Amino acid sequence: MLSSPLSRAARAEPLTPGGDTASRLQAQSLEAMAKLKQKQADQARERAAVIRALRTSSAQAAKAAARERIEMIKKRIEELLRTASATQTNA
Repeated sequence: MLSSPLSRAARAEPLTPGGDTASRLQAQSLEAMAKLKQKQADQARERAAVIRALRTSSAQAAKAAARERIEMIKKRIEELLRTASATQTNA
């Protein structure tokens, strides 16, 4: 059933053919859903970037700690070799 232009105007509905409230609301709903999906996709990309950065940072910290341990072990070995060499010289 078609309503008259006056009754549609009274309900603040568009007067253009094919532009009824249900269609307009459906279009707005679809647009809002598309924006929401885009926002969710953007947030997922941001989370992935943060996770990659954290993993990279953790890996770099682990490498630095390993280098420090290696240096400490090297120094300890050198110290033990000097001590062993000095002991053999004094014996």
